[in-house]
Amino acid sequence: MAWLLKRIGKGNAHANAHPNCEWFYYRAGALKGIVAKMEKELSKYINYKVVAHSYYTVIKNLKGFHNMQGYESKKALIAEIEKTAALFIDEFLDVKENDKNKFIDGVDRTPAQMIAYQLGWLDLIMGWDKAEAEGKPVVTPCEGYKWNNLGALYQSFYDRFSAYSLAELRDLFKEQVTVFIQWVDGFTEEEVFTPGSRKWASSTPSNWPVWKWVHINSVAPFKSFRTKIRKWKKLNGL
Repeated sequence: MAWLLKRIGKGNAHANAHPNCEWFYYRAGALKGIVAKMEKELSKYINYKVVAHSYYTVIKNLKGFHNMQGYESKKALIAEIEKTAALFIDEFLDVKENDKNKFIDGVDRTPAQMIAYQLGWLDLIMGWDKAEAEGKPVVTPCEGYKWNNLGALYQSFYDRFSAYSLAELRDLFKEQVTVFIQWVDGFTEEEVFTPGSRKWASSTPSNWPVWKWVHINSVAPFKSFRTKIRKWKKLNGL
């Protein structure tokens, strides 16, 4: 039992980390193995079905990475970034300035934190590429932070942008998206879609091409965080 609880602890730590992290889904095989042992090892415990269900839920969510939205061209990728970015940031137009740091039960971030999260990740991925181009060591996700403990990294994003008003955050987001798109457009089609074109992108076992990293740090969170802010607004009576 102690062995299993130890493994469960590790699994939950990863599940609560960056939802866009590539390493998260390549652990699926290990997680499936754990689930396979659950009924045998936990059959004598009343709550084993609850624990097993939690792991099945994690594995089900991991499938989304294997079924990731694809793109036929760099142009299509950029168009999707532009569309989802606009839909996301426009949701904040009717959020009041004095509510930017307001937490609401059922939503894990404030409006300001939702925007700061995007700004932080957009800056990081471009920073990886800049460091590689300059021949410097690339540290992912960021110097002083690890993939399995991203809470402190997220807090650094929030602290970094805490002095900005909501209107300023919206403007910063639009400016950053413009820079991000220019950066993506600077790649050739081959560099975007061929694994191995960048060391920072191929540093994991699955050897992702650049476009997948671009997607999970722009389109994917723009969509999921749009859902968050819409829920926040609904619960706040907007």
